[in-house]
Amino acid sequence: MGAVWTRFFPIMKMIESLKGDHGIGDIRAIHSAFSFRVPGTIKNHRLLNTHLAGGGLLDTGIYNFHFANACLGKISVKTVGLASIGTDEHHIEVDEQACYIAMYDQGELVSMSSGVRTNMQDTARIYGTKGYIEIPVFWKPTEMTVVIDGKEERQELRVLQRIGGIEDEGYQYEIAHVNDCLRKGLRESPVVTWEESLSVIKQCDELRGRWGLKYPFE
Repeated sequence: MGAVWTRFFPIMKMIESLKGDHGIGDIRAIHSAFSFRVPGTIKNHRLLNTHLAGGGLLDTGIYNFHFANACLGKISVKTVGLASIGTDEHHIEVDEQACYIAMYDQGELVSMSSGVRTNMQDTARIYGTKGYIEIPVFWKPTEMTVVIDGKEERQELRVLQRIGGIEDEGYQYEIAHVNDCLRKGLRESPVVTWEESLSVIKQCDELRGRWGLKYPFE
């Protein structure tokens, strides 16, 4: 499950509790973006290097997929998208920026953006049949605005600085979960399963295939 720390922030459980009739209703759509601009002068930066699997999709894009899967409680059935490759002034042959849409089995749609050459607002919105949730910097979520039937409420859950002897800006939640799995003798996380991890990377591979983005070592 790599370093997908987003899944383990306490606010994710709050989002889960806001689904259904007592909250925002049934989730019908999600929008998220995670993109920043790496300076073009950093030629050997790993995110701009095809020999190091550079580009936005495999770095920031996976957070979009994992966030959507966590909110909907399932994996998507189809993904389509477009990417800008070699189009900026430095002609870097990675996905500089990309937009893609995933569809889920009940018609839920998730529109996502990622990139390494474009600064975007890293905000996610979860749209339900009765309202929506807005989360700034969704990939390390600590606050959200909830709107239900037109009524707005702001909530915040600051990161606990120390958990089980581990101090960090948020990774400690996932580290504590991994430690708990190891103590219980589990080989698979019940939060991020093997099936889901494989599903996310398969979607990324399919998108890259359509974009013609192939790394030299493949």
